[in-house]
Amino acid sequence: MSEEELVVKPEKQLVTQPEKRLIIEPEIQFMIPPEKPRVKHKLKALNLETRMKVIEDAAAGLSQRKLAEKYECSKTQIHKILQKKEIIKEKWRKNANRNTKKETFQPYREINDLTLAWVEWARTQNISINGRYLREIASSYAKHLKIEKFSASTGWLEKFCRRNNIVFKNVNNENKSIESKTENENNLSKSQCRKNKSVE
Repeated sequence: MSEEELVVKPEKQLVTQPEKRLIIEPEIQFMIPPEKPRVKHKLKALNLETRMKVIEDAAAGLSQRKLAEKYECSKTQIHKILQKKEIIKEKWRKNANRNTKKETFQPYREINDLTLAWVEWARTQNISINGRYLREIASSYAKHLKIEKFSASTGWLEKFCRRNNIVFKNVNNENKSIESKTENENNLSKSQCRKNKSVE
């Protein structure tokens, strides 16, 4: 190919297209509804006493919508309360703290439940309870369940008593204290041993 036949082609020029924009005619602008601002409703916590009232009102025939309006909470909350009504009734029966609004996580729930059952039994036997012996009871349950990480500390005792509405009272002469009961049992066992030796 000779130099005369060599032809240099011109570079292609990029043609930019005009930007397309959405144009709304002024006559139809009023037809577009404005965006409604989203209102976030705060979750209202209901304590144990209020939840019991919700259950009683539901049994009386009030609908979930009416209950939500009355107690100023969502229908979802009312629905969950009615789903757990048997658990709520059980807590109310056990004289739990009625101002509790939130279910707290209990890492040692099984120990707590067994200790609470023992407290209820002690009340039926008219036995006065103190903090030291209650901690020993919880520790014995932990040992029985082979839970080594549990510690019946003062902090655990305070939370347990606050959650279950347990207040330690002074020991009356009419009540049987745990310490005096164990001492009497020990004395009886010693006297029985002495009697057996004398018989031999």
